[in-house]
Amino acid sequence: SRQVEMSKKDGKDPLIQSDQHNERGIELAGRGWPDEAVKEFKKPIELDPNTAYRVGFGLPGQIVGPADAPITIVEFSDFECPFCAKQAPVLAKVRATYGDKVRIAYRQFPVLFHRDSVIAAEAGAAAAAQGKFWAFHDQVFGHFGHLTRADLETYAKAAGLDLPRFRAALDARTYHDAVIEEGAAAEALGVDGTPTMFIN
Repeated sequence: SRQVEMSKKDGKDPLIQSDQHNERGIELAGRGWPDEAVKEFKKPIELDPNTAYRVGFGLPGQIVGPADAPITIVEFSDFECPFCAKQAPVLAKVRATYGDKVRIAYRQFPVLFHRDSVIAAEAGAAAAAQGKFWAFHDQVFGHFGHLTRADLETYAKAAGLDLPRFRAALDARTYHDAVIEEGAAAEALGVDGTPTMFIN
């Protein structure tokens, strides 16, 4: 990971932390993709130290912490990413340690070569619609690597969701377009891997 100081804006010093593990490049290499394609995915993100990045909060219901918290962390993450699974308890410790001094927003960035990442992201959005996103989030990362439909329903039940409503959202792919748009928003910012965190 690396940190780049950004320009001062409104009296604050925005900071961006980009945790890139070249996972996509490694995956493509394993699949026998041409070297040039792999190199393209392995290029580091070029961050401009004179630019203040504007990063929104994404889908509703995926923020924890007060709006007036002095520190805000926006994380682009993928429920099927092993590095995101390792990051989850770190952010949980941040929440436990700093309480109302920090606000964390989770943004969906399903990595498309992960087989179950999109449906898991849709499930997360469905949980958020019921006000249970973080309980569901903790279930998913607490049982990392298990993302079948039955697994997702088990996590939803454990998180206290209305299961018929949850199932209906997954069956109808209610949040599919929304999570794909989240990924597009991440890429527009220059994010090409997970987890990536913006901190200000």
